[in-house]
Amino acid sequence: MPDKLTTAQQIKMALMLKGLKESNLAELMGTSAQNLNQLLKRDNFTQATLEKIAKVLDINYVSYFEFPDGRKTI
Repeated sequence: MPDKLTTAQQIKMALMLKGLKESNLAELMGTSAQNLNQLLKRDNFTQATLEKIAKVLDINYVSYFEFPDGRKTI
């Protein structure tokens, strides 16, 4: 099984699929490119930040635990 992508890698992939640059995302989020770059380097995002990223990119962000029997905690 391949290694799991980091959150920062997933965000960069979403940007690529949307045809955007990190600077575009920073502007949409109302932050500086430097601030976003530091967030991506640290790869330590709050739930609120991830939800904001998803909202400005018009994509879904889903975070939950899933049990073997299919139950999910949302």
